[in-house]
Parts: sequence; C-alpha cells; structure tokens
Amino acid sequence: MQAKNHALVVKLSDRGLRVGESHGRARYTDAEVERMRQLREEGWTFSRIGKKFGCTRMHAYRICTFRQRATTPARIRVVTLVRVD
Repeated sequence: MQAKNHALVVKLSDRGLRVGESHGRARYTDAEVERMRQLREEGWTFSRIGKKFGCTRMHAYRICTFRQRATTPARIRVVTLVRVD
C-alpha cells in the first residue's frame, strides 16, 4: 500500500462553518462570484449575468446584492487528507 497526502484549504466563518467555495453546496468558485459582482458594477443586468453563469436572474440578484455568499472567511484551515491505495 502506498499513502498519498493531499492538502485542502478550507475557509471558515467566525462560528467555524465552511463559507464560500469551501462550503459543500457551493455552485460557484469565489472568483466566479467576484466576477458576477464586477459585471453588475459594470452595468450588466441580472438576467444577462444569470445567462452567462447558468443560473436564474434571481440567483444572480441574490449573489450580486450579498444576500447569498455574503459571509467572509474569518480564518483558514489546512486539512491534510491521506489516501491509502
């Protein structure tokens, strides 16, 4: 058997919960969320942003207005995963 170690960076809230792309149900990376918000500042409509990223107009609205993905990481934890083949 050979063990392989992999490091995983996990972003946590002040309550210790996973946030951003570290959350298990996250659909978009932090970079994609930031890009959505930049496009909105550039004047794109929520419908256009939704079409570009494959989501509904309302989902784009919630992300761009910080109703979703609004929690910023308070700390970062590096987790080492060991896989034994």
